[in-house]
Amino acid sequence: CLVGSEMCIRDSFHRGFGISIGERASSLTHDLPLVVVGTKESGIDDIVVYLNKIKVPGLPTNLKMKFETIEISTYYTHVSLASYFGIILVVDSTNRNLPSEFSPEVQFLENYVFKTPLDTLIYAHKQEDYNALGVRKIATDLKIITKINRSWFIEPTSLATSTGKACIEEGLFWLLRDVLTFNPTKISSSVIFT
Repeated sequence: CLVGSEMCIRDSFHRGFGISIGERASSLTHDLPLVVVGTKESGIDDIVVYLNKIKVPGLPTNLKMKFETIEISTYYTHVSLASYFGIILVVDSTNRNLPSEFSPEVQFLENYVFKTPLDTLIYAHKQEDYNALGVRKIATDLKIITKINRSWFIEPTSLATSTGKACIEEGLFWLLRDVLTFNPTKISSSVIFT
């Protein structure tokens, strides 16, 4: 997926953490809880509205994606990720303070994401802005490449362009394939909106 000159970056590096998420998902009967994390400025509310419109071909009929949001700020209380099957971190690509070690995104990654076995999808959002930080810069500044210890995917996204929306869908499909250990042929690239 390309937005401007930015490409997605993915790493399929896995380490063993006991029971696999795929095994956990096979026991689900109703909801597939995914957590969407970000600052208010990153656009998490708009992303969740868009995610809820996506119909995923091949998703088992007994499962319904359930997106829950955690709005992070400079100060936030303890967060438990134990009940989720995947993390979607929405990053505001126009935020020039993002690389700061004190930014909410960096703090959340350090305190939670780097310590969990959950697969992580990162939306480098607002890529339509001329001054948006590139995906590689975000991945490097957030220390994702060196610290994350399992499968991850970072997508350049935008709700202002059709390509940016397609990247949101591609990222979600990647997360679902990884979490549920889907056969990739079961999910087509077509998306149906409600």
